[in-house]
Amino acid sequence: MEPWQTPQTNLTDIPIAQELSRRIPRSADLQAENRALQILARQLATSPHTLLKTLVAIAQDLCSAGSVGVCLLAENADSEQIWRWEALAGAWAAAEKTNKPPTLRFSGAGRDFQTPQLYLHPEQYFTDLQQLEMPIAEALVVPLYAVNQPLGAIWIVSHDSRQFDTEDLRIAIALADFAVAALQIDRADRTASAFRDRENHLQLILDSAKDYSIFTLDTGGHFTSWNAGSERLLGYAEAEIVGQHGRIIFTPEDSAARKPELEMHLALTEGKAENERWHLRKDGSRFWGSGLVMPLRDAAGELQGFLKIMQDKTERRQIEESLRQSENRYRTLADAVPQLMWINT
Repeated sequence: MEPWQTPQTNLTDIPIAQELSRRIPRSADLQAENRALQILARQLATSPHTLLKTLVAIAQDLCSAGSVGVCLLAENADSEQIWRWEALAGAWAAAEKTNKPPTLRFSGAGRDFQTPQLYLHPEQYFTDLQQLEMPIAEALVVPLYAVNQPLGAIWIVSHDSRQFDTEDLRIAIALADFAVAALQIDRADRTASAFRDRENHLQLILDSAKDYSIFTLDTGGHFTSWNAGSERLLGYAEAEIVGQHGRIIFTPEDSAARKPELEMHLALTEGKAENERWHLRKDGSRFWGSGLVMPLRDAAGELQGFLKIMQDKTERRQIEESLRQSENRYRTLADAVPQLMWINT
């Protein structure tokens, strides 16, 4: 498995991944990425309508980009499809009017709404960008796409010699999941009919986050919803898991130690419960899951249950364990050196 591949997302299926893989990849900062994803997870549960502004700032930081923007598909007065900017970070956000990106028209540009694109000097394809005084060396554009519906795109932009690589592509795809979820929540809340269909809309939102296991529990710890990412990671179909107690995905030793109940208790008393531990799949195999549990409350503040978002971090765990073992071997050797030198003398 290549460094940019995970069991959930195979980047080799994306054409530009081959081009990006020729570039020297930077080291992944997994701790910073995990902290950022936890921030987005909490905001998705509490204030999804402001998530895009947080997301572009996080993308700029994680990808060391000059500018980042989220643009959404819309129609102008002439019924032409355009990209209208919804959130900006970096140089674009701080720039004067002459250097803020304009609404983008699609004349002369490819309309691939499903596949990430890497544009070198994108003003060749989006002529509206030619009016900017600030140059754009390259742009990594990741579409926001949900249930056969294009929503927009995340633009991650370099204004200088900074070149993006497969690590940036992997991060951008993960962030796109959160952007899509937030946009779907926002659009559902804007329509009256969405209130009647809220449960169905929520399931679509959960299923769009394919790289994450997202599920809800009632106040007693029983599963009440289960997204497609959960089925891929844990092996249970929604029909067979809903109604079961959450301890079914915990190891026997953690269940005996009442870890499922402790997670819910911490979420209630602290507002969240972050955890990393071994979990069980349906087939009995184990994986190292990194998760966050948050309480779900209604408009009156009454507890309705819990939301948990989890990722498979087994590969990271194995790397960290290998590093610890190497460090221990080095320390053992270093401790033995004085004794060996004494014997030889």
